[in-house]
Amino acid sequence: MNIKINKTHQKKIATLRKLIEKHRIKEDKIINGIITSMDLHSDEAAETIWDYIYNDSKWMVELE
Repeated sequence: MNIKINKTHQKKIATLRKLIEKHRIKEDKIINGIITSMDLHSDEAAETIWDYIYNDSKWMVELE
């Protein structure tokens, strides 16, 4: 089944995509700042922080 998207909704979707991208860039900058301030150098450590932030995954995180 194909969904038809009219021009009004296409414009709204385009606006939403821009908003998502803008926030994603800001989000990346903040998270990378946290990773840097924690002095984490490995990709695995950075991935663990991302996983903790996005998925609330605590199995590899020790809260002090």
